Amino acid sequence: MKSSILAFIALFLCFEVVASDLSSVDRKQRKLVSRFYEILEMLPIRCPLEARKEFISSVERFERGFPEFNSLIKKSRFRAYAVDKFSNSTPIKEETCLYYKEALDWHIDTEKGKSSMVKNLQTMSTGANNT
Repeated sequence: MKSSILAFIALFLCFEVVASDLSSVDRKQRKLVSRFYEILEMLPIRCPLEARKEFISSVERFERGFPEFNSLIKKSRFRAYAVDKFSNSTPIKEETCLYYKEALDWHIDTEKGKSSMVKNLQTMSTGANNT
């Protein structure tokens, strides 16, 4: 029993070391890739049918509004991390789906949202994040 606990702790620390080995820019990129992968690719699947069509409409608007950002997210070396992180995702409530829809709409429709996406694009464009 003790050896299995020690093995788990060693494995956990190994993952922490890998994460801490990332540069500040890499951590930001990995977070952006994870968040936007979840929102743009996983939430349409996880939203209840009643909210799905409306949510997908916002996803499509977002993808049309920020094609370069979306391309960088899809080509990022952190994509596999995001896919793995959200591989066991469960359905979400309609309210949660609509909250994320509003967040996407905010990025598309407001100056502050567009400014935020400019910063996100700059972060994703920094360094060699695509390998």
